[in-house]
Amino acid sequence: MFLRKLTQSGLWCLYRKEELIFRPPCPPAQRMASTIARLKPPNILIQESSDNKKEHLIQMFERVLLQDQYVVYGISSDLLAGSKSWMDNTQLLVVHQSSNHLTDILRKYLEDGGKLLYISSESEEEAFVNHEHCHMCSENIEEDTLKNILSEKFDLKLSPDPVRGPES
Repeated sequence: MFLRKLTQSGLWCLYRKEELIFRPPCPPAQRMASTIARLKPPNILIQESSDNKKEHLIQMFERVLLQDQYVVYGISSDLLAGSKSWMDNTQLLVVHQSSNHLTDILRKYLEDGGKLLYISSESEEEAFVNHEHCHMCSENIEEDTLKNILSEKFDLKLSPDPVRGPES
């Protein structure tokens, strides 16, 4: 019999030859962190250079999506390009600007199964927009059009339309 230290947790396990005999349970903090990660709804990330436009898009997405199913955040181009950690829990990435410096990271995200909504002016065309998980739309998108795209192209859950009272 021998003990072997688990490098990630720092705990020791008891082995007989190469057969594991005893492994201590993971600490409560690790169990809680992994449980929270599984319970956290997926992210919808919106990249936009203008704070006003970003806030407008975030509010529009929050209105049309089922609120307890997704968390909508703004993200900077620098964070998109500088880190890949955002990819793990992102259901949809919304990119709104010419993104030549982001092309490689966006292509990698799509290749790994990510979904991308590219909002652009009519004259822009990016290399990755022909990918099956990418949809391109106009920068003057309206809520009804956004609902159709999110539902039909990306299979996202939409909030129910509010019940309207009688017109006065």
